[in-house]
Amino acid sequence: MAPTEETPLEEADEVEAYKMSLTEHLDELRTRLIRAIAVVFVLAIGAYVFKDFLLEFLIRPLQGTFGSPEDYQRLFSHLIEEVGLSERVARRTAQLIVGGLIFTHPVEAFFTYIKLSLLTGLLVGMPWVLFQMWRFVMPALYRHERRYLVNFLVFGSVLFYTGVVFCFLVVLPLALQFLIGIGGTVLSPLFSVGNYVSFTMLFMLVFGLSFEMPLAMYIVVKLGLVQRSTLVRQWRFVVLGAFLVGAMFTPPDIFTQVAMASAIVLLYGVGLLITRFAKPEGTGEGEGKGKGEETAPAAVEEKEEAETTV
Repeated sequence: MAPTEETPLEEADEVEAYKMSLTEHLDELRTRLIRAIAVVFVLAIGAYVFKDFLLEFLIRPLQGTFGSPEDYQRLFSHLIEEVGLSERVARRTAQLIVGGLIFTHPVEAFFTYIKLSLLTGLLVGMPWVLFQMWRFVMPALYRHERRYLVNFLVFGSVLFYTGVVFCFLVVLPLALQFLIGIGGTVLSPLFSVGNYVSFTMLFMLVFGLSFEMPLAMYIVVKLGLVQRSTLVRQWRFVVLGAFLVGAMFTPPDIFTQVAMASAIVLLYGVGLLITRFAKPEGTGEGEGKGKGEETAPAAVEEKEEAETTV
């Protein structure tokens, strides 16, 4: 292994070798986007094969709001045995009563399945998208900074899917229950499949991305891009931004907006706790000491030259 004092110079040479022009940066960005979109598209094709299963799984929070599977089965049997409906009509009727969906345009169902497949491909392929993002910024990083790749992918994926699952199991049922309850006894809820899929998938995607905040805060503090004290001082702007995000990416009701904003603020607080253990690169021994030793002599020489000039 090379001596410690030679490591910063070697890393500087390596970063220098990766320097690219603006056109080369745009070409690299295009390449990474094409690779990310290609994988998401392939996953979307696979998701389309299971479109019926995915849609049935996605409407479970809605069905849980209207009634349980036992309620659906009892209603289904009642419509066949006592009302005399056919099995197909009874199933459709029971689904509508116990949390079913409709489509109001001849092509709405088709485009909804396309949308569902693409968003599912994005959710499943998020680790690959994160990997392409990291590979795009990696040439600008030093060698000791690139070792965070594995941690970024593993923890980033875990946090993203934790946010998605938390939204699907906890936030989404509560939001649907609240929104349906607003109608009271005067209005009857009857959701379009296109609107429901857009609402739920976007909701889960935003929650998943918001759960990446603690990891992003840790990385920027660890790399020395932002000081932890700066993050602590800017908490008011974070609270304001959280409510703006909640207003832009959630339905126009106070419950979901507050739920989204509260989650972002809570995650920001978790990030502040985690950054207490993020020792910025260059502040400790070894590499940081070498950087300090390189900077101090330069400052002394400049001071001596200024005194000589005077």
